[in-house]
Amino acid sequence: MRYSTKKTIRTWIFSILLLGVLALQTFQVDKTNPKVNPPDKFSSIEKTKSNYARTLRAACYDCHSNETVYPMYTYVVPVGQWIKGHVVNGRKKVNFSTWGKYTQEERNEMLKESAEEIKEGHMPILFYTWLHKKAKLTDNNRKRKYHKNSKAVQKINIFKNP
Repeated sequence: MRYSTKKTIRTWIFSILLLGVLALQTFQVDKTNPKVNPPDKFSSIEKTKSNYARTLRAACYDCHSNETVYPMYTYVVPVGQWIKGHVVNGRKKVNFSTWGKYTQEERNEMLKESAEEIKEGHMPILFYTWLHKKAKLTDNNRKRKYHKNSKAVQKINIFKNP
């Protein structure tokens, strides 16, 4: 008798938890991107080469622009809330879609900080590169293709050896 009572209690607990998880799925995050003004975009202002622009878009734009592409797994709660939090924080730090709204001093500082994060391997973040293979930067990407050869970063010489 005890075994069946324990089994019944476990079944009820599991059923309640399952219903709770399913009920949470109705609370989806807003995945609408803010409008993009093309003249304010990084690519319109900095005039990087197309292969650098592709690398930047693949590695950075989902969190650091108003052109986020939300993958299917963001429709699973709480994953969607977690990803949305990363996007909101990423846009606060640097937003390549609103690049023209920053002063030149702010741009240089953001590029310097971004280059340091990339050089040290902190960006793009590890879990993102697991799911987005095109976002993974090689050492060559880190040091040459993206930042060192970008016109904007050449101005501040972030990769120059002391």
